Amino acid sequence: MLKRFFIPQSLYTRLFTYLLSELKMAIITHKWYNKSVPLYNEHISCKLTDREAKRLIKKLAKHYKVEAPIIKFNGHINSDCGYAKYWDDDDPNRQTSELHLAHDPSLSLLCHEMAHVITKRGHCQSWYEAFEKMLNYAAKKVKFD
Repeated sequence: MLKRFFIPQSLYTRLFTYLLSELKMAIITHKWYNKSVPLYNEHISCKLTDREAKRLIKKLAKHYKVEAPIIKFNGHINSDCGYAKYWDDDDPNRQTSELHLAHDPSLSLLCHEMAHVITKRGHCQSWYEAFEKMLNYAAKKVKFD
């Protein structure tokens, strides 16, 4: 027989508040992506080889004065997905940030993940600003097809 557990009202309130904040962030992110996809269409369609991506990541890290992240390519070509691992504390014993990208990533994906590494934040206003600046800088360094 299952026992019924008493869950305090404050836990429900905290859970509801957390879910509401996540929903708001998802709506803001969705609106931004819908607005930005037409603006950055040429950056999305610009595919880089793995070698070009590594070179551009090192240039971006040097330009923004951060340690170059460890780069790992996994996933299928043209999947255009990736993620960044970063730590927001400045522990000197901790390893550097990591970028996990698909093979032949797009310019926008690469800048998207590097913006996470540089700002050490999720999708927020400061991240969006860094992403746009980085995309403009990277577009000057890459020759479009």
